[in-house]
Amino acid sequence: MTHTEDILQFNSADADAVLVSCDGARFAVHKCILSLASPFFKDMFSLPQPSSSSESSIQRNLDIECTETKDVLFALLQFIYPVPNPNVASLDELVPLLEAARKFQLDYLVDELGTTLTDERLGFVKEAPLRVYAIATRFGFEEEMRVAAKGTLRYNVLACPLNEDLKNINAYDYHRLLDLHRRHAKATQEALRNYSKQITRCRDCGSVPKWWTQFLELADLELSERPSVDVICTHEFIASAVTAARCTDCATSAFHFYSKMESMKKSIDGISFDV
Repeated sequence: MTHTEDILQFNSADADAVLVSCDGARFAVHKCILSLASPFFKDMFSLPQPSSSSESSIQRNLDIECTETKDVLFALLQFIYPVPNPNVASLDELVPLLEAARKFQLDYLVDELGTTLTDERLGFVKEAPLRVYAIATRFGFEEEMRVAAKGTLRYNVLACPLNEDLKNINAYDYHRLLDLHRRHAKATQEALRNYSKQITRCRDCGSVPKWWTQFLELADLELSERPSVDVICTHEFIASAVTAARCTDCATSAFHFYSKMESMKKSIDGISFDV
């Protein structure tokens, strides 16, 4: 067994305290290590403790009843002790860890865990941006909140599934998010109309191609719910506008638009909005 594996057993004979999880797991720990990491434990251990010379060291250990599960305490201790940090692979794992870190005043860990919310490798914002936004607002992560808010633009927030984390979002922050959606929808709609001058003319339709008129109408409806250019600037969405136009030559104009679409998307994405 390696030294790291030995530490992770949390049954060291020289431990002088025991954390007891809500589901009965016991972790033998060292007061000095916990005190250095956490003002919460430092204050707790500074209180006078009963002792008896007739008891063995393991019997004298201070039992600390915790409301956290064994999985949460085990992960938390890995962040505190000199061992590799655990992998946090889901929001269901992350939120209890954040709650415990804040409870035990592990401020450095709260900040570190907060950055994982928007880690692209984990994909939390892509999969559940509204939930990430709720978590970020709850713990005061301003940058993560802005990133998650932008991620929600690809979704109809009123149709997102309910989650326990949404119980912790206040009316003010939720209203800020809805206001962001409204403002971004309006700005994107205006940007699209300003782009009309660059649309290739259709020989059959005349000055303004019918497909573009259809595209704007469909885009207005879609952007009112999901105000993101990623939603409307797809081959399928553009094709639906061409089909609705019922003009055989409109496809040529739409093709030219599609080839220039990335530059338009970048210009619209560059619009600055603070949640």
